[in-house]
Amino acid sequence: MKILITGTKGFIGSNLCLKLRELNISFIDYNYHHDTWNASIFDKYLTEGITHIVHLAAKNFVPDSWENPEIYIHTNVDSTVCLLEFSRKINAKFIFLSSYMYGKPEYLPIDENHPTSVLNPYALSKYLAEETCKFYARNFHVSVSVLRVFNIYGPGQKSTFLIPHIVSEILNSQEINVLDLSPKRDYLYISDLIEAIISLFNCDYRFEILNIGSGESYSVRELIEILQNLAKTNKKVNSKSEIRTNEINDVIANTEKLNKLTGWLPKVNIQDGLKKCLKSY
Repeated sequence: MKILITGTKGFIGSNLCLKLRELNISFIDYNYHHDTWNASIFDKYLTEGITHIVHLAAKNFVPDSWENPEIYIHTNVDSTVCLLEFSRKINAKFIFLSSYMYGKPEYLPIDENHPTSVLNPYALSKYLAEETCKFYARNFHVSVSVLRVFNIYGPGQKSTFLIPHIVSEILNSQEINVLDLSPKRDYLYISDLIEAIISLFNCDYRFEILNIGSGESYSVRELIEILQNLAKTNKKVNSKSEIRTNEINDVIANTEKLNKLTGWLPKVNIQDGLKKCLKSY
């Protein structure tokens, strides 16, 4: 087994590399530094004996995708096409990290059969990449897993994300400032995501779409309460009550499909995960 990983400098990619080293699984960490993607850039790896490709590299900051939709679509779709082409050349299994695709839920928890609804340019770019994956699986016989990841958190995540922002406010500010206290999300600790990815390495599949989440949801208010209790603080909380465009009130992932396929289950509960975040910061 030898893994080619894109996006290894990112939050998920760096954690995946650490775990693979721990498990003594051979991998090539590939970081892309060019303006355009081209399938030929991977030809230097043709004789490396690569068995799996994990495609994590992407432009992924949703607010910026509204300002630069063309860049997001080109980057995230073109990169996926190039790596699918390379997978086809070397007959490698392809694991694609997608995103939440379901819009405002019609029911909870959300399984993979829930209707999709693209709410921002970033999600659109991932949806188009998913369709490309499906085409390559059906017509070029590339083995593909598409992972629809809900909300990931953990030490080392950028402060533009909610949980590290709250932690920073608790540790460094007089008050805690957030946009809205009510939205609930399904939060999965980073190590559980990494184990989910690795669990797919030995699976036989042609094309699978798989949800990855914790199966529980917590509001912004609840996260702040848990973190303040852990940190033994009682700081004032200020909310702008600012409702974002296409805001979703609650999200819970149904991960039964992944569990049946690999036996994977999340191990880190929200209390333990947030405690690890506090300690790291």
